[in-house]
Amino acid sequence: MRFEGETSLFYGLFDAIPFGIYVADINTYEIIYVNQAMHEAPSSLVGKPCYQEIYGEHSPCRFCNIQQLRNAQGKPNGETLVHERFNEATDKWYQLQDKCMAWPDGR
Repeated sequence: MRFEGETSLFYGLFDAIPFGIYVADINTYEIIYVNQAMHEAPSSLVGKPCYQEIYGEHSPCRFCNIQQLRNAQGKPNGETLVHERFNEATDKWYQLQDKCMAWPDGR
């Protein structure tokens, strides 16, 4: 059973983190949430494919390890994958941490 306040708390915690966080649907790659730190991006990211809007790719990224983050039943396995990526547009390296989790809407 979920309470409405739990969802608000969930979003509130993500928004309090000063680093950019985005959540993408594991099946469609659609961005379903960005925290406040990501809202400084030049356009709205929600509803668009993460590989296109975040990484400028035309298809899922070569480093996307979705299958490694799920168990045989397709559920989150609790693992976190950490990798780095250089962004030529910002001339910076970024540490990325990927984790599979259930979102409040069931995705």
